[in-house]
Amino acid sequence: MSTARGLTETFDSCEGGNVWDSSVDTGAPPLQAELAIKSRSARRTDLKKATITERYQRTDTVVSNIFSEAMAFSASHSLLLLVTIASLPLALGNPMKKPCGKAADVVFVIDTSSSIWIVDFESFALPFIQSVVSAFNIGPGPEQTRVGAISYSSSARLQFHLNTYQDEKSVLDAIGKIRFHRGDTYTDKALRYVNNYMFLPRNGGREGVAHIVIVLTDGKSSRHSKTALQAMKAKENGISIFAIGVGYADEAELKILASQPESQFKFRVAGYQALDGIKIELALKACEVTASPMSTEITSTTTTTTTTTTPTTTSTEPPKSNCGGKPADIFFILDTSSSIRKRDFDTSVLRFVRATLSNFDIGENLTRVGVMTFSDKPHLVIPLGAHMDKQMLLDAINRRAVRYTLGGTNTGDALREIRILAKWRKNVAKIAVVLTDGQSSDEEKTREEADLLKKDGVKIYAIGVGKATKQAELETIANDPKADFVFSVDGFAALTELQEVLAITACREPVVQADQPTCGSGPTHVTFAVDSNTLSLSKKRHVISQIQSVTERLDSLDGDIRLSLKSGACAGNLDFSLTSPRKANFIMKQIKRKLQPSLHKVIQEWRKTDLSDLTEVVKKNGVTKLTKDVNYKGSNKGLVVLVNNENEAESDQILKEVLVLLDAGIEVLVLLDVSVSQYTTDKWKNALGKQRVVSGIGPDMGFSGYVMEFMCSL
Repeated sequence: MSTARGLTETFDSCEGGNVWDSSVDTGAPPLQAELAIKSRSARRTDLKKATITERYQRTDTVVSNIFSEAMAFSASHSLLLLVTIASLPLALGNPMKKPCGKAADVVFVIDTSSSIWIVDFESFALPFIQSVVSAFNIGPGPEQTRVGAISYSSSARLQFHLNTYQDEKSVLDAIGKIRFHRGDTYTDKALRYVNNYMFLPRNGGREGVAHIVIVLTDGKSSRHSKTALQAMKAKENGISIFAIGVGYADEAELKILASQPESQFKFRVAGYQALDGIKIELALKACEVTASPMSTEITSTTTTTTTTTTPTTTSTEPPKSNCGGKPADIFFILDTSSSIRKRDFDTSVLRFVRATLSNFDIGENLTRVGVMTFSDKPHLVIPLGAHMDKQMLLDAINRRAVRYTLGGTNTGDALREIRILAKWRKNVAKIAVVLTDGQSSDEEKTREEADLLKKDGVKIYAIGVGKATKQAELETIANDPKADFVFSVDGFAALTELQEVLAITACREPVVQADQPTCGSGPTHVTFAVDSNTLSLSKKRHVISQIQSVTERLDSLDGDIRLSLKSGACAGNLDFSLTSPRKANFIMKQIKRKLQPSLHKVIQEWRKTDLSDLTEVVKKNGVTKLTKDVNYKGSNKGLVVLVNNENEAESDQILKEVLVLLDAGIEVLVLLDVSVSQYTTDKWKNALGKQRVVSGIGPDMGFSGYVMEFMCSL
């Protein structure tokens, strides 16, 4: 019973309970334990607690004897004994050795913002840090650990450098004297000081040892994007960051702060009182980082996973400003809707795009870039890979070329256009960057298109600007993990904070192998039907340009695809020589007949000549039907019909021809020019269904994306 001296009984329900009130002062720190006792004979649970206080030498003998005495006491009283050791020494087995005997440079970054209660800070936060420090072998030697500390709220405050104190007692005393300063949560300022100064040789930083930062915070930083950037820089410099979140600390930000693997470097507790429960685990995991400082290999004590992190370095220079020749395809999708001010778009947005791209190596076999804007409709500004020279690309991103437009926020159509038109390369990272300041007009469509793009192996970054953005929608657009792919800034001016962190993150993106896209489930034959006589020169050019876009996109897809164009009989030369008025009148009538809208005849002629593998059948009621002949071998046939306002006069005839084709199993897509009346538009959609009719086609709205989707669905 000699080792149980100093045990004071605090419960009163033990029969014949012994009272131990003797004590022995060994000059060592106290060991505290709780006894939770439940009587087996009691009708109701009666938990009683006893506090055991024993001053001990740093050996496991005392602990063993205390347990022996406690268990003997429990057995004699028919009780169930639960013993919880509240603060066991970290190295009970060896009285002279610290659990972390390896060299390391450790910096504590301590939140003292207004969201923290000063009592929690002084009673729990500082003692917690002292407990962790006690696990290390502190000293100036090459195999010892050095400790530094920074506190922060609205500003960062250096408490002491790595070489300020050279022994454990001095470090512990200095931590105990850290003052509490209220303010905002500018975590980025503290991390920036760490990156720029803490690990410099003149401040005690050493080469060849692990550099560790332990961040203790209870809230979300005031400048999330800047915090992310500084954390990224720290990791690029070989610094391992442990992130400890207390209470309502922001989970997404903890993930950004912490090194990988997350299970090793991220901690979360309900309150400051709970910090005591993780101090041993934190110390041991920090010690694992120091175990092999040259390779910084981290091996979990609870799993068999081994993760290799960036080799340790003392460099405080920022990461290189390029991807080292890594190939990637990057598409910027920029919101130009009415909620954005033209000045913000022309300056902040375009500057952000240029600055981000300056971090990449541009070239045919390096990084290729595309730019699209969107409001009500998407506008392809720079096709992917249009500029293979970096300076030419940067020069092309200007307010004259990348124009500001007004309208709604049709994010879904923009994503759809990218999915259909972008000619992604095989075996390179595929990246889309969506920048918006508001909610999309159709959230469901946006979600569907984002999911389809992700299935194609494209990684989507979503950047929300201002308070009008919807965080849930940004997360819907972006890939996982959301902490890496979703960014939010308060205003357009703050975009400068993101350019480097976005470039670094995108630069790290691995190649995602997606199946080579195919178009159609078999041989696919599609014909464009247009009445060229009713089109102006500019509209003809637009039609040809859009069809060319389709051919370019199809060229990179697998599948047996054939295209044709039917434009109708040309009116030809309208000249005639000098003749009598009567003869001239006759000629004019002939010319007018040639100039009549004849789109239905174009479709009819195509049906009779090009569909030779179909047999025409005319029923008694006069309705034309087509039946498949034995020679029809299953090729997928489709017709794309372009209708303008000049064709409205023959609308019924065109519709009749289209219905004949649909009845025979030939799919048809009808594209209505912006000049077509609402009456005719409604008529077509009611007759064929909205999925077969696209309205509003014109100079500001291309149709190539719709055609691609139509063809690939055949």
